[in-house]
Amino acid sequence: EMLILLREELQASGIDLYFARVTDPVRDLFLRSEFVSQENEHLFRGVHSAVNAFLAIQKPQVKRHSA
Repeated sequence: EMLILLREELQASGIDLYFARVTDPVRDLFLRSEFVSQENEHLFRGVHSAVNAFLAIQKPQVKRHSA
């Protein structure tokens, strides 16, 4: 329940919560507790895959040059 409250609080602030290096027992616990609705929702087995997923959804920021 605490993680659900944390996720909701972060989402209200526009922040997504990602988990890296999630083991199968933890993934199963998250699914059973309905903390996540889908198996692949922000749960990643490795740091590299979590970072890649995060970067893939980020919009490129436009750099502004001063005149």
